[in-house]
Amino acid sequence: PLNVGHEDSAGDRADRIADHEPFETVRAHVDADLPRTFPTLGLFKADGPLGEQLRSILLAFAVYRPDLGYVQGMSYLAAVLCLSTASEVAAFQCF
Repeated sequence: PLNVGHEDSAGDRADRIADHEPFETVRAHVDADLPRTFPTLGLFKADGPLGEQLRSILLAFAVYRPDLGYVQGMSYLAAVLCLSTASEVAAFQCF
């Protein structure tokens, strides 16, 4: 849970991160979902023009919000933002 109006100490944040999936597991889930994200477009597969951008956004979000991590289906929302915004940064901020 978020502590609204309360700054997390480094220890609190580390404890919260430690309670969640290892990063390698999250990365494996993201990598498995990339080619399944709007597959007919071919834009989001590993070697597609937006594949690395989508991967970066999803992994950054999982690190930024370890309490949420990565959930299957997030790739579709992030992919629409990649298509709709001018930059990777803008897509991440909207996500």
